[in-house]
Amino acid sequence: MIVRDVRRLLLAIIILDIPLQLDINLYYRLDASELGSLGGLNVSLTTISLVVLYAQWISESLVKKDSSVTKWLPLSLPGALYVLFAGLSLLVARDKTLASFELALIIQLFLIHLYILGTVRTRADVLYIIVFILIALFFESLIIFALRFMGTTVKIAGITGRVFDTRVSGTVGSPNNAGAFIVLSLGPALGLLLARVNKAYGWLAAVAFASGAIALIFTLSRGGWLAFAVFLSFFSLLALQRGWLSGRVVAVLAIVAAFLAYAVAVGLHLAWISRARSFQGIPGVSYSWVTLSMPAGAALLLWTTATKLRAEWPGLRRALRGGHGAQR
Repeated sequence: MIVRDVRRLLLAIIILDIPLQLDINLYYRLDASELGSLGGLNVSLTTISLVVLYAQWISESLVKKDSSVTKWLPLSLPGALYVLFAGLSLLVARDKTLASFELALIIQLFLIHLYILGTVRTRADVLYIIVFILIALFFESLIIFALRFMGTTVKIAGITGRVFDTRVSGTVGSPNNAGAFIVLSLGPALGLLLARVNKAYGWLAAVAFASGAIALIFTLSRGGWLAFAVFLSFFSLLALQRGWLSGRVVAVLAIVAAFLAYAVAVGLHLAWISRARSFQGIPGVSYSWVTLSMPAGAALLLWTTATKLRAEWPGLRRALRGGHGAQR
C-alpha cells in the first residue's frame, strides 16, 4: 500500500511538473538559449521522480515475474525508434553538446511513456492520471488569467510566468508551447466530461475544460486555436453520428460554435493589421495571405458543424423532449 501511494504521488508530481517546469539546466549556455535551443542538461522534479519510480519498478520485477510485458512492450516500439534515430542524428550534429541536451530530454519523455505503458493497468489508474492532468490544466489556466490581468512577466520561487506583449504563455514557455499543452489537456477533459463518472469528476472536467478554452484564447497561438477547432469539430460530428447527444454534448457544441466564430473574427482582425508586413521579406507578398488561413479554416469548420447540426436538429429536439418527459 505504501509503495502504491508513493508511486501515485510521484506520478502526480510528474504531471504537475509539465506546466510548472521546476528544473535546473546544468552546463547552461546562454547564447544557445537566446536562439531558442535547450541551453543546458535539464534536471527537474520529473527526472528525480523517474529515478525513484524505475528503481521501484525494477526491484518489483526482479522479485515477481510479470507476464504482461509481452502485451505492452510492442506499443513502445514507435517511441523507441524515435529515440534511436534522435540518437543517430547526434553523429552528424554540428554542436554535439547541445544535441545531447535535447536527446537527454527526449529520453526522459520516452521513459515516462514506457512507465505508464508498463504499470497503468486499471480504470482507477487511468482516472487518477486524467484527474491530475485536469488539475494541472485548471491551475495553469488560472496563472494565465492572472498574467493576462497583470500584463507583465512574473517570477516567484523559481517559477516564471511569461507575457510576450499581448500573448501570455503562463509557466509553460512560449505561447505556442502553452497552446499545445492546453489543447492536449482539453481532450481528456472533454472525455471525462462525457464519461459516466462521479459528479465531482464531472464538475472538475467541466471547470478545467471551460477555463482551458478561455486560457487558450489568451495565448494567441494560431496553431493551438486551429488544433482545438479541428479536434472539437471532429469530436462533435462523431458524437452526432453515433447518437451520443445529451445536455453535456449540446453545451460542448455551443462552445465549439462560439470558439470558431471567435477564431474567424480574431483571424480577420490579425489579417487586417498584418497587411503591410511582407512575407519572409518578399516584396509585394503580404503576410495577410498567411494569416487568412486561420479564419478561412475556422469558417469552413463552422460551416460544416452548422450544416451537420441542422441536419440532426429534428432528432436532437425529439431527444431533448423525451428527456424532459422522462423527468416529469
